[in-house]
Amino acid sequence: MTASAGGGTDIVARVIARHLEAMWGRPVIVENKTGGGGNIGAHYVARSKPDGYTLLASYGGVIILNPFLYKSMGFDPIKDLTPITNLATSPFVLAVSPKIVAAKSVTEFIKFVKASPTKLNWASTTKGSSDNLAGEMFAMMADLQMTNVPYKGVQAR
Repeated sequence: MTASAGGGTDIVARVIARHLEAMWGRPVIVENKTGGGGNIGAHYVARSKPDGYTLLASYGGVIILNPFLYKSMGFDPIKDLTPITNLATSPFVLAVSPKIVAAKSVTEFIKFVKASPTKLNWASTTKGSSDNLAGEMFAMMADLQMTNVPYKGVQAR
């Protein structure tokens, strides 16, 4: 898996693993191999012995976005990986702390940021991830100056 322990992808993978254990009658180990925008875990799976039991749980960006973001991934996601199914979807949400940002709509948020362009930071996961690119695209389309703080992973709470 390309996600950090405790995040949404990890939780979904562990639920699926329990079902696979019941079907296969053998233990299923979920191993988190994070880093490189998902490339480290995906590279591990792409180069693993084809045993029929080594699977990759990852966000779609490893196959869709990363070939455009990385000069070399160490593998070809189109040739070396075979997509099986979409396990889950996750919407993007714009949320603010009312203690910091006095905005109750996207329009009010944009006005707030434009009035204080150097005061606002926003969080995303790894640079180049789908949430990072969505945030950057939002900022670009709304002509906003904000500072992105990318985190190494995400954990559900």
